[in-house]
Amino acid sequence: SATRHSLRSLNGLGDGNPINSAIYLGVTTLAAWWLFPGATKPARCCLLCVMAISVVLMLMTQSRGPLGALMLVLVLLSLQRRSRSDWILWGLAIVVGGFAIWQLDLLTAITNRIDAPNYRMAIWTSAIGLIRDHLLFGQGLGSSADIAFADGSGGTALVSHTHSIFLETFRIGGLIGGFLFVAMLGRLVMARIRSRQRPSFFDFWLVFGLLCLCSNGRHPMIRPSVEWFAFWIPFYLASQFSTPDEAPAAVGQPRPGEISPQGRR
Repeated sequence: SATRHSLRSLNGLGDGNPINSAIYLGVTTLAAWWLFPGATKPARCCLLCVMAISVVLMLMTQSRGPLGALMLVLVLLSLQRRSRSDWILWGLAIVVGGFAIWQLDLLTAITNRIDAPNYRMAIWTSAIGLIRDHLLFGQGLGSSADIAFADGSGGTALVSHTHSIFLETFRIGGLIGGFLFVAMLGRLVMARIRSRQRPSFFDFWLVFGLLCLCSNGRHPMIRPSVEWFAFWIPFYLASQFSTPDEAPAAVGQPRPGEISPQGRR
């Protein structure tokens, strides 16, 4: 749509794809939300501004997938840490969002965007057929999907990938490559379950990125792109850094299970 904006169309810099732009802005919003409870009052004001600007820009991209993914991840984050600050943020979001919808007639725009044609199901149906035709080893890295579908205006459009990181992995790598990809993710999940540690910011970043790439992702083994930002970077950080079970002790105070200097005497 001509009314959809991207970072490049807004300031002449950055990604020119509206969906990719929404993913970058979504991670910015998630990071600000994560930092909000422990921030000072001046910092909280700055974080609120960052979140407000990022969400407004996300709305300008009209990208349904990243917006829905962000809402879901923020709900999961709020339920996980049960912070009073999270409920304050949700209250502000509801009040400000309701006021904006009322004053700016955003409900009509939102309804029109929801009702807009979505070609994902047609693309995914064709992608499943390609996977079935090349079941074991897939079509190979570098191959184009070349999926044709009716664009709604009487013409035909052609796409080179399946618009899903999971379907694209199975299309290119077959059952072998697809299951290895799923096993890699499963190993991280099992490590988190065994460690019994609270999810880190990188875990939520990875979940958000995967949710976005489920409806617009390509094969992750490509040149540096949004797939790196939404998958490889948070996957590596989530694998290497986790949230400790206990907060660091204050300077001069013993950690849990540690004998104080006075106790050694």
